[in-house]
Amino acid sequence: QQEGGGAVRRPGRAGSDDRGVWEPLLRSCCGPRGGRAAGADSYYSIQLQTLLQYMEGGVLIVEIGERMRALYISPSFYSASGLKPEDTTDGGRELLSMIHPDDRDEFERRLRHGAQTYEHVDFSYRITDARGTPAWRRLRAQRIDYAGSPFPVMLIVTTDITEIKKTAALFDAVMRSSPDGIGVFELTPVLKPVLANAALLRLAGLTREEFFEKSGDELLEIAAPEDRARLLSELDAALKSGRLAKAAFHAAAEGEDGPRRVSASGVRIDGVGESPLLLVMFAEASGGEKGPEPTTK
Repeated sequence: QQEGGGAVRRPGRAGSDDRGVWEPLLRSCCGPRGGRAAGADSYYSIQLQTLLQYMEGGVLIVEIGERMRALYISPSFYSASGLKPEDTTDGGRELLSMIHPDDRDEFERRLRHGAQTYEHVDFSYRITDARGTPAWRRLRAQRIDYAGSPFPVMLIVTTDITEIKKTAALFDAVMRSSPDGIGVFELTPVLKPVLANAALLRLAGLTREEFFEKSGDELLEIAAPEDRARLLSELDAALKSGRLAKAAFHAAAEGEDGPRRVSASGVRIDGVGESPLLLVMFAEASGGEKGPEPTTK
């Protein structure tokens, strides 16, 4: 069955019940094309307008025709970007002018695909703020029914992830440049590696593929056999108590000058997912530097 703009109706998609959810928003946002809110809808319009004014990120309603056209851009979207409606072309309705030039093609391609297939759209992109500085946004979008347009219409919710991207870039720089091994492990319920830098892989004497295939007690193979029980005890204590755990051990993989002494410091991290994480740093004593004495037989 064909719909406006030539899109094919996706089998099994939500029907008129969805319109009951979105029509107050569409009428409130899109003006005469969607009709005016009346009666009970007035209450919902007031609540929605408050949300759209102060939410972090923004909401957009975008018509996917021959060219993409924003039917509505929420005040919160402009506030987050530092822009005003008059800062963009076509009376503030031209969508792509807000997107960073390097991301415009991908932005349009993904939205058009979602409009044609009814698939949920979720990706990150950059905008250019009022100072000309790129900022990061995460976009989630879904095609909705809207009788006020002959073309497919997408409801888009954006969130500001600039600080998340900055933090990730900083952490990546530390991971890449650190001479010490850094590993992040997830307890699900056995310990599994999530991140490992090149220094940790060298210390373990493993390729990235080999390292990430290991879990639980297999991860202790980084230490010499006589030191694994102590390392396990300290890491287990860190997971249970949340305190900083410290352990010293000989690495299982010998260096050019023989056995290597390694000190490990680990701390539990909660609140970043369904399972706790364990961040561990592995520092190798080099040259004449005396590291902590490992357990010996």
